[in-house]
Amino acid sequence: LATLTLNKNRFRKFPEQVYGLTSLTTLELNENRMKNLPEDVNRLGQLQNLRLDRNRLAALPEALTELQNLEVLTLKCNDFKSFPMELIELEVDTLDISDNDIQEVSIEDVAIKKSKLPQEVRFL
Repeated sequence: LATLTLNKNRFRKFPEQVYGLTSLTTLELNENRMKNLPEDVNRLGQLQNLRLDRNRLAALPEALTELQNLEVLTLKCNDFKSFPMELIELEVDTLDISDNDIQEVSIEDVAIKKSKLPQEVRFL
């Protein structure tokens, strides 16, 4: 199985059963009720597309930066209050963190690592 869509459910926690899907490249968990991702999300090593829109995420685990194949990450309409600095470590092509309540971005941190940011970043 390469693509798994679990949108519009009532997941409060990340469904750990997906770890058994070793060839998973696309995981969609939009419109659920998750407040966090587990630290071992890096077990999904083949993941290229991760969509987590419309959840209740306010922070991200450092392990997310270990997903070497990740190309697309969407985090629209979550509960982020500040720009998650873990995202700077990702070398993704598309990052969408729009429609959150981000009120500040540390320009110093972004400037130091801006070469790793994708060409298009939407966050305001």
